[in-house]
Amino acid sequence: MDILKDTTESNTTSLLEIDRFKAKIIEIWSRMLRETYSQYYDEDSEDSPSIDEFLEENALKFSDEPEPESELDSIMEMLDTIMDSDEELQRIDQKEAYLKQIVNYLEQVLRSINTRNFIIKNAIEWKKFTSGAI
Repeated sequence: MDILKDTTESNTTSLLEIDRFKAKIIEIWSRMLRETYSQYYDEDSEDSPSIDEFLEENALKFSDEPEPESELDSIMEMLDTIMDSDEELQRIDQKEAYLKQIVNYLEQVLRSINTRNFIIKNAIEWKKFTSGAI
């Protein structure tokens, strides 16, 4: 089996070969982890992680496997759900968006008035210049 060959085909035989290949890699990786643990850690020491913790922390993950949902992810999802269902918070968000639109509109009006002031000032100066007052 050519491991560099495109594996997007839906051939069940090649998928079984890939699964066997992954299983063999995981088996070799686990053996390497156990050997590493035995060389660098002492199971009797309180500072050392247990072999199970070490294996879990250093487990091999393939890119096509979904990431396990962490406790933090589930808490954040629950918090988003709670906040989305809060009607008072939704009203406040809508009011904030409305007030931002009002502020934006008023800023545009002020810029327009400021521009008109320059235009009027320039027109007055032009009249003074053409009449010889300056």
